[in-house]
Amino acid sequence: MLFPDKLIGTHQLMNVIKLLPDYDLYMAVENNRIRIVNHEFLVLGEIKVDFDFYTEYQNPNYCNDTVSVFASQLYSACICRGVIYLQYFDKIYKIHDAGLAFVVQIPDLRLQHFDSFYHRMFALNDDLYVNSLFGYAYILRNDKLHQIQNIGERFYQFAKQTVVWTYKSETLHKLQQNLDLTSIGTLPNMRYFSFVGGGTLIFHSDECENTLIVNMLDKNIVESTEQFYHIDKIKNKLELGATGLQLPDKELIQLFGNDFPSRIQKEFENDLREQISKYPNYLVEVQKIIKQIMPQVPYQMETDLNKLLQTKVNLKKTETQLAYHMQLMNVFKPFPDLNLFISVENNKIQILNEKCEILDSIDVDFDLYFGYKNPKYNNGKMVIFSSQMYSPVMCKGELYIQYFEKLVKVKNRKLEPVTQIPNINLAYFDSFFSRMYCQNDQLYLSNLYGSTYVLANYNFEQYNNNGERYYQFCSKTFMWSYSRKCVYVLNQEKEREICNIGDCTFYSFSQGGTLVMHSRDCENVFVINMINLTFVELQNDSRFHVDNIKSHLELGASGLQLKSAILTELFGDNFNDVLEKTYKEYITAQSKFEQFIEIKKLFKMDILMENY
Repeated sequence: MLFPDKLIGTHQLMNVIKLLPDYDLYMAVENNRIRIVNHEFLVLGEIKVDFDFYTEYQNPNYCNDTVSVFASQLYSACICRGVIYLQYFDKIYKIHDAGLAFVVQIPDLRLQHFDSFYHRMFALNDDLYVNSLFGYAYILRNDKLHQIQNIGERFYQFAKQTVVWTYKSETLHKLQQNLDLTSIGTLPNMRYFSFVGGGTLIFHSDECENTLIVNMLDKNIVESTEQFYHIDKIKNKLELGATGLQLPDKELIQLFGNDFPSRIQKEFENDLREQISKYPNYLVEVQKIIKQIMPQVPYQMETDLNKLLQTKVNLKKTETQLAYHMQLMNVFKPFPDLNLFISVENNKIQILNEKCEILDSIDVDFDLYFGYKNPKYNNGKMVIFSSQMYSPVMCKGELYIQYFEKLVKVKNRKLEPVTQIPNINLAYFDSFFSRMYCQNDQLYLSNLYGSTYVLANYNFEQYNNNGERYYQFCSKTFMWSYSRKCVYVLNQEKEREICNIGDCTFYSFSQGGTLVMHSRDCENVFVINMINLTFVELQNDSRFHVDNIKSHLELGASGLQLKSAILTELFGDNFNDVLEKTYKEYITAQSKFEQFIEIKKLFKMDILMENY
């Protein structure tokens, strides 16, 4: 059975996904069925689903009983964490068990606008975001939506590239990894969105007198007066190619050069292979739907799928990156001689190796990420922009972590509440880190602009009125006094000045034996050696800026630290050896406390055995 050779159906080839990099298989979820087709539009199989997309458009809730599925190419699916997501009006669905499963409803979506029905979703850093068009943006976690700040109106995605169109300002933006927007250009009078796919994004004026085609890889824009880009005509031009539904290679070469088709194929396949590598559930669902829909699965395809699936399931590892703004928080290395690390971030405890591969993941009840969007904290603004600022403190063999006004510790493979920090000022995001230190087996905590407290019998008792910022490496504690513009090392109750940092009021990083402070634009930088109490002052070195420093970090001898080459550059050839020795002595002493067993419980025996 063949589709028409021209894509003229009002509800054909919607939500197209190329399922596997090396196979001529495309899934289209449209009307009340899921189809698998090949590049010639030959239907290889189909199944019916309960949801009838086409007739729902005649519901009075949607466009006042007007049928408005007039451009099927506008609708596209999204892959996130190995799950294929689709939007149906105000509902998000996913491909599950060879069918469609309801996930969540988009709040406050204005259904009287037909363009509310597409491009409300995008994936970034393994999270799915949705937008209510003229309202708020939301992030999906555990099949629930959580409100974040508004970050745009319409989202267009190709592989990892996301472009945001702001209708009112007629501006296109590139979406950065931290959700910031960088302007690409303006689209004056380009009222109509025509197509996104194959690395291109197309807008045109009312009668297609002018058309703008956006290169989603390089973010440059080409103008055209061709009529076939019109929203009603472009389907006649599209084909199923290396990336899914896209313009023909000949057209892409004419627009963006000879290498553009190969570049978009590489971008698409790299992204899809990463999903397959990181999330075996993708292959599980694809295998289910292929077997359900296609009457006869080719033997070689089934064999390849089985082999690939077995390989990925047995791998049990996923890649991660230091650059992800919500990863590698509260890093701790519990075994000096093993390259194993703990990262406590968001609602998980991750077990990593030195390559940042996730060896194990433990769900916990504390959700750090969403707490930052609670109006109680910084008026609901999202302020987790520098994960490297957050570090745990070990005291008497126990690992303590601060979550807003709460103090928790690692126990029984989870985070157990200890107590609440008195009178902490949650209006300031820097109340959320550098509040703790341990001296003489006592845990102290500052509420920043008030007092310092000592932990006694699971409660805090006031200790003094300093209320400063504290940074710890092994048994040494450093204090930064904002008012005095100095950094001190603490010895009992005495303070010894290390340096006057002047206008370097931006804290950047404090782990791995170094404390980094800088002025606003890094005109001046102080890097303090937390082992021998010396410091290096640098000028105009942007490597150490709070927004840049993650690119210069690694998992090393003491946990998260500056790269070895930088440490050698700053403090000499033997610094790394001294760092390793100092940290090993410290952890050896801490591991003698009975409570250290709670850290060991985080590690499964097979992981420990593999790394010995």
